[in-house]
Amino acid sequence: MQGLSDIVRVAVVGAGVIARSHILAVNHLPDCKIVALCDKDERRAATVAREWGIDRHYSEFSEMLDAVKPSVVAILTPPQSHAELAVESLRRDVNVLVEKPFTSSLIDAEKVLLASRDSRAKLTVVYHWLFSRVVRRALHLKERGVLGEILGVDLAMLHRKDDPMASDPSHWCHKLPGGRFGEMLPHPIYLLQSFLGEDLHLEGVPLADKRGTSAWLPHDELRLSLRGPKGHGYVYVSFNAPRPTILVNVYGSEKILRIDILNQTLLDFGPSKLSKKDLVLDSLGMSSRLARSTLANVLRFAGREKGAYSIENIYRDFVGCVRHNTQPRVTPQMAYNTVRIVEQICNYL
Repeated sequence: MQGLSDIVRVAVVGAGVIARSHILAVNHLPDCKIVALCDKDERRAATVAREWGIDRHYSEFSEMLDAVKPSVVAILTPPQSHAELAVESLRRDVNVLVEKPFTSSLIDAEKVLLASRDSRAKLTVVYHWLFSRVVRRALHLKERGVLGEILGVDLAMLHRKDDPMASDPSHWCHKLPGGRFGEMLPHPIYLLQSFLGEDLHLEGVPLADKRGTSAWLPHDELRLSLRGPKGHGYVYVSFNAPRPTILVNVYGSEKILRIDILNQTLLDFGPSKLSKKDLVLDSLGMSSRLARSTLANVLRFAGREKGAYSIENIYRDFVGCVRHNTQPRVTPQMAYNTVRIVEQICNYL
């Protein structure tokens, strides 16, 4: 594995919309520096590099690797290209951080998994919400045993009809198996993996429906039933909602968690009876905790780019794993299992 000096040399591959969040995140880390930007569109690469003060830009990936010898490659291209780029990096023992979806097929995921096993470098996938403040808190409670036995998880991911990817018929996501669902399903799957265990199994797709009028979307409503080592999970996805919403309810034998990922709030409910007094105290406590949490989030994230905090945490965690030769939170095997489940779901659609 390529060792890391005091300054971690990061090369960014892909100069699209998501690159902004990654560049901002890396620029907030004092021990990381973006040394090159690569995109097949040389003009776009030059424009973005100039905008962010990145010294070198390339249109050929291999040429960039030869020239700058980065410590970490951040792959931010559409998922159809992830496997080829990740495998080449791993064969050169360059550490890889790749955006989700990990790959566009299970066959490609297996190629990357095998390359990672033969490489001295490390690989992780950007499972964004796992590194948000509220999900980290929830997983900490689970790992401490505060929730008791996990009984199940309900998850809802709601999007508006004008969702930027779904509403654009020319967006690359529609070329994936499952279309827009194939692009976004890793999110609920990796969240369920984190609470119910990585080895999830798809039990069924009770609903795959269409309510909207976008001809390029075969389906815009989806319900899933999954089983993990620690319990059952249920997912509802819609592209017909009045507002974007990501809600996760985790049911434990000792506590119940209600996680609002977009608003970064977490409420926990311990044992209670149905007496009038308990219901009043519950309502007062919930209102107080929600108000405190909301105010803290406003102060914490004012002026920050959406998602930058969790992406910073991903880089910080990954660089630490490379320095100390430990496993990243999102391992290649976990990412492979996510692709397996997503592919099974997309086969229904």
